[in-house]
Amino acid sequence: MEKILIVIPELSYSGSVFSSKRICSVLVENNYCVDVWSYQDGGFRKEFDDIGIYPKVIDKNNVYKDKAIVKQLKGYDLVIANTIITYAIADIAKNIVPTIWYIREAQNLPWQFFTSDIKRYFALLRAENIYTVSEYAKDFIQKNYNKNVQVVHNCVDDEYDLVDVDETQENNRKIKFLSLGTIEERKAFDVFLHAYMSMDSGYRDRCEMHFAGRLMNYAKKYYEALFKEIKDVKGIIYHGEIQVREELLKLIKSSDVIVVPSKDESCSLVVLEAAMLGKPIIISENVGAKYIVDKENGWIFETNNEVELKKIYQYILDNPSILVDMGEKSRQKYISTSTYTSYKKRIIKMVEENLSSNKTIYEIRHIHKRGIESIQRKLEMKKDKGLLYQFPYLDVPYGSRIILYAAGAVGQSFYNQNKKSRQYDVVLWVDKDYEIYRNNGLNVNRIIDIFNTSYDYILISVLNKEVALNIKTSLISKGIKEEKIKWVDPICIKI
Repeated sequence: MEKILIVIPELSYSGSVFSSKRICSVLVENNYCVDVWSYQDGGFRKEFDDIGIYPKVIDKNNVYKDKAIVKQLKGYDLVIANTIITYAIADIAKNIVPTIWYIREAQNLPWQFFTSDIKRYFALLRAENIYTVSEYAKDFIQKNYNKNVQVVHNCVDDEYDLVDVDETQENNRKIKFLSLGTIEERKAFDVFLHAYMSMDSGYRDRCEMHFAGRLMNYAKKYYEALFKEIKDVKGIIYHGEIQVREELLKLIKSSDVIVVPSKDESCSLVVLEAAMLGKPIIISENVGAKYIVDKENGWIFETNNEVELKKIYQYILDNPSILVDMGEKSRQKYISTSTYTSYKKRIIKMVEENLSSNKTIYEIRHIHKRGIESIQRKLEMKKDKGLLYQFPYLDVPYGSRIILYAAGAVGQSFYNQNKKSRQYDVVLWVDKDYEIYRNNGLNVNRIIDIFNTSYDYILISVLNKEVALNIKTSLISKGIKEEKIKWVDPICIKI
């Protein structure tokens, strides 16, 4: 019987831990021996106890140093490390036994996770075998960090018949729009509500905006401003945090349209739950569950575009009769893509494809790499190495011909990263102080050379937004089209 180790960041009632438990259930049902390691203890422990798995808590700060962990890893046939937070186990285990790193994050990686622990970034660059929950997350990681990424879609249990609500469509009944999740900027509740608030009263009087979710201290500034803004607005109902599963299902089932407007969502379980309960769905382009939503059962709008979302609301309010059929199409989408039965097949396929026929040979093949990476990690852990600038949200097609404008720290960081990743073809690098940089060995040219070069985009590589806008204005005044000029606020990470 093969032994499989599942590593999770905590034993809390979070989406990633629920999903990890579901993987464990699949493996146990298929006669695998399963152990669970967690970085933190918590109330979810009893959920694992109920299926005969008793989690072991390990010290996350000692993973790289603890020789006992290495010895124990050798006793497994496969390791599945869940979320970016378990990077240390994923990083060392891959050179000992076959390892799957199941990453559930996407665009929040650089600003939410790398800034607090840069070792996660380096581990991600080295990873051999990454799985994500959506094509959206896969594309982001491949574009910015690592090509070794595959997708295993998530699932939710079929709870359609567990709750019963009155869903009769009355002609004069208000349409209920519902959005769920932690009340934070990433979830874009402001976009959800502003689109409603921008409609005239004739539309607002025909609908209600419902939302629910946990209030977290780190997002206090965001939600306090939001609640202040909507305090006296009619038609907006906040339900608080809903902890009872049956109440949550009832709220979804009693709503007409589920909206997930997030700025970044690797794969929203809310989308899967909405489809499971047969609801039309509106999502932003940055929600990974796009494989569930099409024109037959919902809408996909441009991220942060309140005007486009408002038009979708208005179309629904003008055509409420379409919702029943769209809801049925959602239910069909769920049955064909996201049931536990289909999920089991995907997980078993993933496991079987990653088990090694000979563990000894696997480890021997990785001995050299193990030694090299040990040295790399020691170098990476030295303090005050400098700053790393990243452009993860740069909206430029892969392989585009780029003119890099500015050769300071940001420009040099971009140039060096692109040299390794080869995402773009840097056809020219310019700076007003080009002579200084040339004397330092950098191939930087005059700004005037832009007009003798064929390119797709000019990337302004500076940190200061005001400076970037001044450069952009100058380039436009010289006849360069605005859509050819790109700048995004780079993320600065201390390493």
